[in-house]
Amino acid sequence: NPTCDDSYVLYGGQANGHISYTQQDVIDGNAGDWQLLDANDPNNANYNHPAYYSPSNNHDVLDCTQGDSVGDWTLVEPQNNNNEK
Repeated sequence: NPTCDDSYVLYGGQANGHISYTQQDVIDGNAGDWQLLDANDPNNANYNHPAYYSPSNNHDVLDCTQGDSVGDWTLVEPQNNNNEK
């Protein structure tokens, strides 16, 4: 997704109570077990960054690839609402 950037938020969908987390939430450890992958690490070179890893979601990675999802989790454009934790 060419417009996906660090402002995009992790969105949990209906199965996760419509919760969303900012990149800063992930960095601060306030986003469940989601971890931000290091874009400079050669092991992460095949992902469209930002990319997030979750051990509890089948050890899967969610990145900025158009239409990517992990379970009900997706990356979405930030909204002007108060649903973020």
